[in-house]
Amino acid sequence: MNLTTLLLFIPACFALNMAPGPSKLLSLTNAKRYGVRTACLAGIRRLIAKE
Repeated sequence: MNLTTLLLFIPACFALNMAPGPSKLLSLTNAKRYGVRTACLAGIRRLIAKE
């Protein structure tokens, strides 16, 4: 990968990661309803399930 492509790729990855998807919206909803600890545990479980 040349430098120009890399310099375009990195901000694009960052922008895509900041876009709210269903998993991120679920985390926000869980945090609001059940508290931050429960939302963090659920997030870790979702990461394990994706592997």
